Amino acid sequence: MTASWSTQRFGASDNSYALPVSRPIRWQRLGDKDELVARFELPPMPTGTLIVPSLSATGTGCDWSATWHLCSDDRHWRLDRIPAPERMAAQSPPPASEADLVDTQIDCFVTRHDIEVSYLELHLHAREAPEHPLVVIATGAATRHQVSTGDAIAASCAVQSISQMQADAAIRRRICSPTCLAMVMGLNTDEAARFTDDCYDPRRRIYGIWPCNIRAANAHGFTGAIEIFESLDDAARLLAKGIPIIAGIRYDKGGLAGAAVPSTAGHLVVLRGLTRDKALVNDPAAATSASVARAYDRESFARAWLGERGVGYVLTRTT
Repeated sequence: MTASWSTQRFGASDNSYALPVSRPIRWQRLGDKDELVARFELPPMPTGTLIVPSLSATGTGCDWSATWHLCSDDRHWRLDRIPAPERMAAQSPPPASEADLVDTQIDCFVTRHDIEVSYLELHLHAREAPEHPLVVIATGAATRHQVSTGDAIAASCAVQSISQMQADAAIRRRICSPTCLAMVMGLNTDEAARFTDDCYDPRRRIYGIWPCNIRAANAHGFTGAIEIFESLDDAARLLAKGIPIIAGIRYDKGGLAGAAVPSTAGHLVVLRGLTRDKALVNDPAAATSASVARAYDRESFARAWLGERGVGYVLTRTT
């Protein structure tokens, strides 16, 4: 089997999300506990499939934490609970026999072998179901040998410019993710600093966990999800609606001419527009806010973003 790209979306009863949502979420209470469970069937998952689940919840019933479980036959794997108190340790690695099938990463799963029958369970620790939930389950090839640069053009979205390098020296090189979210949310520098604190995960001691940061954005009135993109044309359709995309990129030295950092094993930027030959981005690693807005070669940017994972945050203001 070859890993194929697909996305399932559930909930979002307030119609605030920018992409099509299929049907409501069916919750079941687990005994008499303050725990709700929703199950989502998956198509066959071939070797090398990236599985990225995300939850957004706004409105009433938002005092929650959540855990994702990937299940197949009598085996299951789970991600860290989001959020977690400081005393909670990071999730222990699965037994070797299970790790051989699925690589459980911080906020996603990657299959190591074909899995014919599988499903995801979302365990929501809450007294009641959230009023406006959105579940997005995106799957696709974890690595792509060919990427689609596309030819669609999209005018630049208006996006705030914030440099992570002007934050406190102790964290400035670790906060590209919350800085990008803050730019898209239109926060000023002081608000961005407070939002960055909200994104901190004490178990991993990092600021870049996707579901944790989406939850932080919910508290600021934004619905959000992690989507997988296969082509820059897919991104252009959102950009044309005025919705920028926070893209996770990787590239070796020389792989992205004019970039704010010469190479990276993982960095986030805001894609805000596309011309015929350029990707218009806000790169938080720029030395100053005045130099955050940049134009990168379209083909090089496509390789940096879509060549591995192709994931991106999509945020829209909750109505």
